Amino acid sequence: MCMSAEDHLLIHAFLLDLYSTYHFSSDHICELIAKHFHYKNIVLFSYTMPLKPYDVMNQYYSKNFRELSIHLTGDLDKSEIAKNYNHRFYREDFFDPFNLPHYLRGMDVLRSSDLPEGTLKSSEYFQYLSSRGLHHILCIYLYRDNICIGRIGIMNPEEYGPFTDREVEMMRMIGKFLSQKLSASVKYEEQINTLNLLTLLTDHLPYGVSILNSRFTSIYANDMADQLAEEIVEEQLSFSSDNIKITGISSLEKIINILQKKYQEDKLLQVEFDSLQKKYSCNLKPVTFTEKNGEKAVRHKTVFVWKYGVV
Repeated sequence: MCMSAEDHLLIHAFLLDLYSTYHFSSDHICELIAKHFHYKNIVLFSYTMPLKPYDVMNQYYSKNFRELSIHLTGDLDKSEIAKNYNHRFYREDFFDPFNLPHYLRGMDVLRSSDLPEGTLKSSEYFQYLSSRGLHHILCIYLYRDNICIGRIGIMNPEEYGPFTDREVEMMRMIGKFLSQKLSASVKYEEQINTLNLLTLLTDHLPYGVSILNSRFTSIYANDMADQLAEEIVEEQLSFSSDNIKITGISSLEKIINILQKKYQEDKLLQVEFDSLQKKYSCNLKPVTFTEKNGEKAVRHKTVFVWKYGVV
């Protein structure tokens, strides 16, 4: 279905607001949809469940969603609806990806009228929504690498009538951008959790640990890595390399420059720095791993784990 110029302007205005901030806030998304498309009753389910660094073994969740945000207007009680969903209806939610018939899974947008005949009539959950005046439902599914990571439900009173093809097409279009936004937020959270986990595992160690990418840029270093790098740079008496004289970069970067040169020229995986009082040993270990980006080709990446300390 072709959308009008006004429809495209609506979507454009929505996207400007959507990308005005990097963070993905479920409440904010619901408010933006209400603002630009004039829907009054919106719910957002996030299926993303990042593990906390101190809770990596606890992967059991009683529900398959992590976050439920509700935006309602009029006399509807948001807390009452949320409570009933969490305690009574979440298992029989007919729009949940796990409850959909196989031929409907993977759809971008679904209306309640798209569900198999009899689904709503036999649903206690739908009867509950209807008793609150919510008869027509449209669901937008959000994906990351073909995995559903969230969904947005829009609910209308009976007098509004079923959702039109035009509305479905508009919601399908914004759904693609919302998927990108939520995916970026999930990836950012994963990176933060990984950093927190690395910090938790390495901060107590008596030696420096740094992880370098294939370009020999440090992507992580514990506090001891910075401390020992400063000590090595201060003890310049035994350095013959001009790299140590580079200004405008940190002590850690200066040491990495030396390691990179030694590795690339002589394939050395161990470098020692001697001073009048101490000897520092730096051990470099290349680690190659595979990374699969969804259904795309597998890529091989190499990082360097650098471990060093006083010997």
